[in-house]
Amino acid sequence: MAAQMGSGSEFRIGRVLGRAAGIWGRNIAPFTLIALVATLPAYVPQLLAAGPAHSNRQALLFLPFTLATFLTGPLCNAVFVLAVFQDLAGDKVRIGAAIAGGFARILPLIACAFCAILATLGGMILLFVPGLIVMTMLSVSTQVCIIERLGPIESLSRSAALTKGKRWRVFGLLVLIGLISSVAGILSIPLQRYVGMPGIIIAFLLGGVVSGYYTTASAMMFYALRVSKEGIGTERIASVFD
Repeated sequence: MAAQMGSGSEFRIGRVLGRAAGIWGRNIAPFTLIALVATLPAYVPQLLAAGPAHSNRQALLFLPFTLATFLTGPLCNAVFVLAVFQDLAGDKVRIGAAIAGGFARILPLIACAFCAILATLGGMILLFVPGLIVMTMLSVSTQVCIIERLGPIESLSRSAALTKGKRWRVFGLLVLIGLISSVAGILSIPLQRYVGMPGIIIAFLLGGVVSGYYTTASAMMFYALRVSKEGIGTERIASVFD
């Protein structure tokens, strides 16, 4: 069984990142595959065009692939958080069960993600700082939706409650995992620009590996918040799969 985070333990950035790294390392192959499938729609235009789309006509042609990310993104988050909770409970990660659980909640997940994006964009439009605050408040809303089986609005409220009092640390954690994720984006620029199709494929694979860790850390952040705020440990995680 994986090492447990003690009930009521303090929310620590290093601990979350370390636990996430352990879970990600144990499941790197399936996690990377899931992340690649989830990000594939965003890469299809580049894969087909052997480079970034430039014209308005190309952008319109590939619009369905862009819209598909509104499905694959929330579903990927759901699969990851369910898989992470399986690992935390000491069980073998069952990707099939995680995918089935994600699809069972797909409509509330999409609605929750859409509402969170709208709220964050609204804050960004008003002023940049309020947008960051909203983003931090709603950072675990998708995880709440899948694990606690709440509706979209209730999930947003629950996320705000879980992050209350710990938002500076949550924001710091988001910044750190965002920086980790941006490494793939930075490396992909010269690969796509100067290497062509092989570079695009390499950047795609690299992005899947990094995205797998990013999403694992996001799921682990939700678990750590629950433990820190409410003392809910691994002994109560199994009920998620009942």
